[in-house]
Amino acid sequence: MAVLLAVAVVATVGILVVRGLGKDQNGESITASGTAASSDRPSESPVPTVTVSDVYATEDAQGAAQALDEEVMTDEEAAAELDMLADSSLHTRYLDGRWLAQLSSKSPGTHDPLQVTADGRHIFRSTDILVQVEELMERSDLGEVFVVRSTDYGKRQRHKGQAMWVVFADAGFDSGAGVTSWCRKHFTARGEALVNMCAPRRPRW
Repeated sequence: MAVLLAVAVVATVGILVVRGLGKDQNGESITASGTAASSDRPSESPVPTVTVSDVYATEDAQGAAQALDEEVMTDEEAAAELDMLADSSLHTRYLDGRWLAQLSSKSPGTHDPLQVTADGRHIFRSTDILVQVEELMERSDLGEVFVVRSTDYGKRQRHKGQAMWVVFADAGFDSGAGVTSWCRKHFTARGEALVNMCAPRRPRW
């Protein structure tokens, strides 16, 4: 009788322990690492510094960086690839004053205090810019993403004597406010960090 009572007590304690692993004191699920799983409540905390992967919220940036490493691409080769993309846009894209989302604007040596490269630098080389561009172009949720040179449209601007590769997304926007809303929907950054990497523009050739 005493043995049966002891077994029952052990079994009851075991059930209570097992049931207790599934929730924390707030009723949220616990992961294997012991942290609460994220809920559906959005976080509005500003992100002062973000990596390329954090900005675009995908694993594609790391994949693109790895692909470049495997190819041992030089900065000169990356620049040539970016120029080819920009040359293609001259014949296939329309900069006629329609609303677009500008996603990037960089030249070799650009210092961006709000973004870092895959290896943790704030200064972007041509290879870093190409990684970012390819990651953006691979995202099917961003509409038509394309590259132009800053010296091929508008005021023909340069940064420290160099043309910048500018990345635009065309998702059929009808207003600047529409672009801003779209930016908040498609990117996780907020505040200055969001404006730094997604902003409404109306460029013209």
